Amino acid sequence: MAEHLKVLLVSQEQKGEHDWSKAVSSNDQLKSLTLTLKSKHTWFEKFQEGGRIDTFDFVIFNIGDMTSDDVEMSEELYQHYSAAPVTAWVIKSDMAEWIQSKFSSKAHVIQTEDLAAGLIDAINHCSQRYNEIYENDVKTAFAKFDQDGSGAIDKNELAQLSKDLGFELTEEQASEALRDLDLNNDGVVDLHEFKRWYFTGMKPYNGTRRTMLKAGH
Repeated sequence: MAEHLKVLLVSQEQKGEHDWSKAVSSNDQLKSLTLTLKSKHTWFEKFQEGGRIDTFDFVIFNIGDMTSDDVEMSEELYQHYSAAPVTAWVIKSDMAEWIQSKFSSKAHVIQTEDLAAGLIDAINHCSQRYNEIYENDVKTAFAKFDQDGSGAIDKNELAQLSKDLGFELTEEQASEALRDLDLNNDGVVDLHEFKRWYFTGMKPYNGTRRTMLKAGH
């Protein structure tokens, strides 16, 4: 059975979760698409309270009829999740150019009054981009670390590659970097763990920064 992709839906208020459910129930095509996904929701208040989600494959922002001023008031939320490599924005107002200049020139922006249609476009776009990046970028980056082809990255491989890239680590730093990525605590980083880190925008799970590991990108 194929693994369900994980989508994070970001909105200004918790009402966005209700809007998503309403759109799904009213559109059979969207309902069918959501059967292939696992969804989580977050919003500004939850983010302000310290809620950070780091288990997703792509992000969809439901901006609705918010203005640029509205978005800027919650900019920290949108900046945080727009760092992910696969995102889409669903908007009603004419803000595509502003979003691309503010967050990413490559942002996929869908302007529509029909939320269900916008979400269908966003899911299809993100699913395709996810598959492209996984095959072309993630596997390649992982192979650079997995120098012996074992299917897992150990501490020595991590330390050696870091040295080759000009980011030499101490023993303690190499151990810390490995622990940061090793989610099941088996002493190595497998492709699944590496992929999860990659698609969340290389964000830390334990509060530490991963600037060194970005060199393998």
